[in-house]
Amino acid sequence: MLTWDDSSKDSIKGPCTFSQYGGNAYVDDFNYYKFAFPSAEQDKTYERDNKESGISFKRKGQYTLGVFWYIP
Repeated sequence: MLTWDDSSKDSIKGPCTFSQYGGNAYVDDFNYYKFAFPSAEQDKTYERDNKESGISFKRKGQYTLGVFWYIP
């Protein structure tokens, strides 16, 4: 789920592709959006919160992206 810090914009929900290499996280194919979260930028340009249900990435003043695990 993508939630904008600007509350005048609607949240976006939908499936995505998540991958992680060397601590760098990537979210692709999310309603035509792509996101990259380099490990070197963690706690500088974004905050990462790992939970059992998924991961969230917050860029203050911009958005929060929640990636939730799908277990069939």
